[in-house]
Amino acid sequence: MIMNLGVQALDALHIACAERAGAMVLVTTDDALKNIMSHHSDIISLRIVNPAAWYEEVTGNESEDTA
Repeated sequence: MIMNLGVQALDALHIACAERAGAMVLVTTDDALKNIMSHHSDIISLRIVNPAAWYEEVTGNESEDTA
């Protein structure tokens, strides 16, 4: 079902495993995956977020730009 949205097989597996494990959040740097699933958040039980956004949310601090 997730692959029908344009998600690659291994990414769909990661989402399924995270859901099965009871994870609340899946942290990824894959912006394409995050963007696809943000439009379909109603079909999964976890949030998919970027590591920098997750760090900022959890700590209340903005991440440092290392570039």
